[in-house]
Amino acid sequence: MIKHILRTDPLLEEVIVMGRKNARTLGMFPDGAFYEHAGKNCILGAIDADRLVGYLLFRIIRSNQLISITHLCIDSNYRNNGVAGRLVDFLRDKFQYQVKGITLTCREDYKAASGFWKKYGFKPVREKRGRNNDNKSLIKWRYDFGNNDLFSSTSLETEKIQALLDSNIIIKLRDEHSSENIEAMSLQADWLEDEVEYFYAQEIYNEINRDADKERAANTRKFIAAFEMVRFKPHKRDIIFEELKAIMIGVSENDLSDRLQMAECIASGLKYFITMDTGILDKSEEIYNAYNVRILRPLDFILFTDHLLNSKDYATYRVAGARYDYNKISVNDINQLVDVFWQPGMKEKKPHFHRLLSDIAVDVNNNTVKIVKDPQGNCLGIFAACLQNDHALIRIIRTRKGKIQDVLFQQLLYDICQLALKEKKYLIRISEDKLTIIQSEILQAFGFENKGDSWDKIVLEGQYLFDDVLRNPWVIDNSRELKHVRDRVEKIDKGVLDDLMLQVERRLWPLKFVDPNIPTYIIPIKSLWASQLFDHFASSQSLFGSRAELAWSKENIYYRSVKPVSEKAPARILWYVSEDPFSAIDRNGGIVACSYMDEVYTGEAKSLYQRFKNFGIYEWSDIIKMTGGNAYKEIKAIRFSDTEVFKKVISFKKICAVMEKCGRLPNSFASPVEVSKEVFNEIYKLSQQSTHEQSNADIN
Repeated sequence: MIKHILRTDPLLEEVIVMGRKNARTLGMFPDGAFYEHAGKNCILGAIDADRLVGYLLFRIIRSNQLISITHLCIDSNYRNNGVAGRLVDFLRDKFQYQVKGITLTCREDYKAASGFWKKYGFKPVREKRGRNNDNKSLIKWRYDFGNNDLFSSTSLETEKIQALLDSNIIIKLRDEHSSENIEAMSLQADWLEDEVEYFYAQEIYNEINRDADKERAANTRKFIAAFEMVRFKPHKRDIIFEELKAIMIGVSENDLSDRLQMAECIASGLKYFITMDTGILDKSEEIYNAYNVRILRPLDFILFTDHLLNSKDYATYRVAGARYDYNKISVNDINQLVDVFWQPGMKEKKPHFHRLLSDIAVDVNNNTVKIVKDPQGNCLGIFAACLQNDHALIRIIRTRKGKIQDVLFQQLLYDICQLALKEKKYLIRISEDKLTIIQSEILQAFGFENKGDSWDKIVLEGQYLFDDVLRNPWVIDNSRELKHVRDRVEKIDKGVLDDLMLQVERRLWPLKFVDPNIPTYIIPIKSLWASQLFDHFASSQSLFGSRAELAWSKENIYYRSVKPVSEKAPARILWYVSEDPFSAIDRNGGIVACSYMDEVYTGEAKSLYQRFKNFGIYEWSDIIKMTGGNAYKEIKAIRFSDTEVFKKVISFKKICAVMEKCGRLPNSFASPVEVSKEVFNEIYKLSQQSTHEQSNADIN
């Protein structure tokens, strides 16, 4: 039987084990890459009696409508009995009307594999020298579905982005073990193999000939055989070479060589020239305006290529409903980011930060970099996340100095938690070492533990029993604080235990325990106030969005009349947005979020407003309206924090059904209503069903 192996399939671990066992021929492949392919439905497994006997791992190349086979691996006991053919048959049948064909690369000395591809009907469309240590040739095989134009090796090549490598880049690639060549080496990232074709200028032979080190010259000549030599009409090259004298005016031997390489690039029709030569880079705008050729550093070229291939991923989106946007890092951002977020006051060296940011940005497959910009395009915040096997590593998290820098830092942490949960990384590790005292305090408030060289937080979602989490080995191994709690929990009385469970729950936010007996209130709120205070789904539907200092804050204030319920903190809050038939926002008439109630203050309206006027969204006009014009009437100010917004509204009808199930009469929720933990657990369970289910198995 052939089937897709998904991320949740236990057979995925068998796939990884089989891949490791055959790494010598398949090449090194990180565990995270297996999970990524499984998440995209790009692993096929051959099953015999519930046992994995082979797998096929592939990727879809949208840019040129091809399926690229990365691994075809068969258990040694099942080879030569048709398993490989059945896997490829399944892949062919699934995609034969959707793409142009299937492609793969295979070393020419792998005779058995080459014989299989030939027998199956694949054609050896291209051969090139490999970049492996023994320089074995690589054969490009293709199986054409005949859906578009007539298949030819030429049409395959021209579908790629083609770029000329300056000689200084080729030298850096040749000397790959030098620590200074990381940026250049990133041009050979695996994901670029099927997207980009590199060329070298014929002028490089002159540079090789000038090298007095004959052994090194021979190595360079051998090395460039891995790339394509650029071709052009000589007379066209000569004309352009003369024209370029007006732009590239140097007359040294190196200057003339640079100008010849540029002339060859332009004459050949290539549109990209990759270099780290500052003299050439300084002329990039003039050359682009004259010849439509982009001159780019390796980092800029990689980001530019990723943008071309995945343009939808570069679309901006609001940060928690406020009028600020998240942007993916682009080729124009690096220098601005360094200028804005460099920390000289913390003895940080600017070149070091530039190098760190560049190294992170260039590895687009393993790192997620998000930048917060205001409507004018100014960078206000940044975080860089690397999704590793068992955790999300945050190497950079910084905010620009200003009145919203601290609440933005809180919002970045919130979004990092959401990213980690989305990618099923239940441990967040922040290695950023340029943190202010206030930022360190914010990290502690978010449940991060200071481990000395990092700040760590376990982040879980869904509903759990307290004892299950507290005794889970993975949780204990990653949290000294929780290990300490486990060691003393049996000595704590019941009343104190409920408070302890709440404290642990908040450190593991957004997890919810099902067992603590703590007060819970369903509190009504108008759609406008909800959208401004916490409901970013609602504020994103409005033209002007929410105020950043409110929407991004970890805690806020909400005013209520004194009667009829006397709320007690600490407690949980379920926010019920009142029905509003005139609202253009569709998130009303149900529960949209839950928070923690930290404190309840009662006092004269004027006094409370003066005390908390920097919190919440209420203006004095709203307060005086609530009190019927009496500035000295008693009201309540509820301080709440750590709001979890539900993607889907829990409707009034469903809430009433839960109330009845738990022995409560239906309620109109015109005023706050205290409910049992059973009601809270049932309603929270509904909120989780609108996203995805979570189980203890995820952290085992």
